[in-house]
Amino acid sequence: MGAVYILFLVGVFMLRKLLPAPPADGEWWSPVVRGILAAIFGLLLTTALAWQLGFFESLPSADPRVLGEGEAAAYFVFAPGAWLGVSMLYILFLAFPVNETIPESKGQFLAYALFGLITPALMLVAMAAQGQVMLPGTNPILWFIGAVITLLIMFIPPRLLYASRVFPIPGQAATLSLISLSVVILITAWRVVGG
Repeated sequence: MGAVYILFLVGVFMLRKLLPAPPADGEWWSPVVRGILAAIFGLLLTTALAWQLGFFESLPSADPRVLGEGEAAAYFVFAPGAWLGVSMLYILFLAFPVNETIPESKGQFLAYALFGLITPALMLVAMAAQGQVMLPGTNPILWFIGAVITLLIMFIPPRLLYASRVFPIPGQAATLSLISLSVVILITAWRVVGG
């Protein structure tokens, strides 16, 4: 998941480098909203990493009275702090200002756009696979609704970023793009809960 996350960050950065192609204006959510969405993404990614590395499974057996001071600090502070810090890098890539330097007339525009759209799809697959392992088998409808909401919050911002670079929002193309992403997320969430 770490390798896919690095590719995801690079892909989002590439989308941020694209100059808006007229009539698009490149305006989309404010930096504060993008920062909040990136922070939510980071918290969910931290949870997935902790689960993948067995942190939650080993938590009941980690008794601070048995562990030494250094071991307890490493276990309860440093490791989760490192995962959280790495996960929050997304805020820098999504919310902070970037110089847009790749115009539509250059051949790089298409390469940057393709890479920027493929990497969130890869991250979606990785998170769906992790979610399938993490979710319990009970009450699939409730988990399905939660998975849809979670995946939409996590993966709409890169698609909106691209949409803001190639056509005015709201527009027919933007609406179709977001509907297609929503359908993919619905199917993915259904697969996550074992439907």
